[in-house]
Amino acid sequence: MSPENYEKFDSEGMFTVRRTNNFWSGTWTDMVIEQNLMRSIKTTGGLTHGRGFTNSSLARWIADWLEEYNPFKCKEFTSLFSGRIAKHDINCDLADEIGRKLLTNNVGKLFTDIKCKRTDRIKNFSQMSSSIKINSNYVNVSPMQLFNRIICSNKTPEEIKDCFRFELSPYPLSLFKDGVLRKGTKSLLFKEFDALTTPTSGTEQNAMHIIDGGFLLHKVLWQKPATFNQICDQYVNYVKHVYGQDCVIVFDGYNSDNFSTKDALQQIRSQHALEISVKLENTIVTPQEEFLRNNNNKQKLIELLKFRFEKTVLKVKVAESDADYLIVRTAVELSSSGRPIVVVSEDTDIAVLLIHHSEYDKMFLLRPGKAAKADKATNISELQEKLGHVKQHILFLHAVSGCDTTSFIFKKSKKLCLQWLKKDISLCERLQIFYQQNSDKNQLIEAGVQFITKLYRPKKSKEDIDTLRYTLYNRITSRQGLSANFNLAALPPTKDAAVQHVLRVYYQVQEWIGCKLNPLAYGWQRDREGHLVPTSATKEIAPPDILKMVFCNCKEASCGKSCSCKKLGLRCSSKCGQCLGIDCCNSCIIPENDEDENDVFI
Repeated sequence: MSPENYEKFDSEGMFTVRRTNNFWSGTWTDMVIEQNLMRSIKTTGGLTHGRGFTNSSLARWIADWLEEYNPFKCKEFTSLFSGRIAKHDINCDLADEIGRKLLTNNVGKLFTDIKCKRTDRIKNFSQMSSSIKINSNYVNVSPMQLFNRIICSNKTPEEIKDCFRFELSPYPLSLFKDGVLRKGTKSLLFKEFDALTTPTSGTEQNAMHIIDGGFLLHKVLWQKPATFNQICDQYVNYVKHVYGQDCVIVFDGYNSDNFSTKDALQQIRSQHALEISVKLENTIVTPQEEFLRNNNNKQKLIELLKFRFEKTVLKVKVAESDADYLIVRTAVELSSSGRPIVVVSEDTDIAVLLIHHSEYDKMFLLRPGKAAKADKATNISELQEKLGHVKQHILFLHAVSGCDTTSFIFKKSKKLCLQWLKKDISLCERLQIFYQQNSDKNQLIEAGVQFITKLYRPKKSKEDIDTLRYTLYNRITSRQGLSANFNLAALPPTKDAAVQHVLRVYYQVQEWIGCKLNPLAYGWQRDREGHLVPTSATKEIAPPDILKMVFCNCKEASCGKSCSCKKLGLRCSSKCGQCLGIDCCNSCIIPENDEDENDVFI
């Protein structure tokens, strides 16, 4: 311990932990550790749960844990922290073996003679989202390093401008974050709707309710502890008490054989969630939210609930995958009865689908309140009237500004997109192509990219999105202080990345209409497991000469056979460590010679 830390510990009393700012509230560090440890051990689901710490209690707890959680189920190398499956070159699980091999190879050598190759370094999961393939090798890429290389390459202003036609990052930062689709706050769209029509606290009498099963799973709070049989009773009693007997419950489908465009999102949501044995007589000790993060858990619970609901004469529907379209289609079909139809859900996707599909004046969306907050019921017919011509483009608005299967564009909110659709009627007419089946891709891409470009307010009306990237870069950096950091996500995506986003938007709009397309032709691709993942871009992330830029550091000025520049067929340059591209046989600079090449020496 350093003298400064010892003085703080001994004289200033910094050996306690305070949970409040009250006087005499400090607790010794070892006592705090013991309190937290005992709490985790002796509470429900803990190691002893009050039975005492013995070998038998320890063995029983481990057996119970392994019965509910199966950490050995994964066949692939998988991160328990994030649930991501490793690529073939991720080898952090072999760290001990690789480290021992390196030590063995260097035994008996002097310290100055020890050399470690870059190829021998451990590759972990963090490199999966920031690595690209260069010369048949996967390399971790830093956007700042790419900028440095552009500056080092002595490019002219025009050449630097051309560099901005590339993303200059491992993935489009304006559309992706940490290698996955960037997510915004979908519920902000409800604020815009509530500003147009004031929601009421209730709906009409004699209404028929269509209940979003995904909302219902989270709405009912489970007893602690409880068996799955008791949990099913809770759901049945809640539905009967709140919505009555005349209702339809629609659940999502989680069949592992049917891959959907929501696979990537569901994989993120299922982080840290393990599969649990679901039987009526089993007691659940896992927290509700953790249990519901696992798709297999939800599928098994839905099967139990479906049986129990149908046994009590409640109607249940289960979709093949996402239930949003099935919920709205069910509501539209039941509107022929003439009774008020109330769709119970908190999902923005369902609200948007109702605005597009409903033509019934007694269609309501009910958002149940939380805690002491009152319910909010919105008349869909009134909202459609307030939206005006934007109603025709509400699906495009929601998809292009970010939903479950499309990216949120960095700092381009749904409110901004709504304002542009209200303002530019001619642009709305061009966007009608997103609602047509088998639309021409070139016209589709042109209309979509034009809308994304509009969001960045270009000063020149015909400025393309790649040129706009360079313009905005100059504009932002000129206004920032010297200590400010530039965020590459503030630039619009390249045209290549924007095209993939537009194709995903078109696919989602068509799916909401009820038209099935091949996702592989519209901005999606399959990973090794067969799951659908978004295609970030199809072109290289930077100019090839920047990516493959090599500088040697040969100790000998001659730059012989071991020179890295020479091996790749490149000339040494002024950035090389020793020769500086001048004093070597691999230099691109020809030394001046006063002799004429035609002179003959005898």
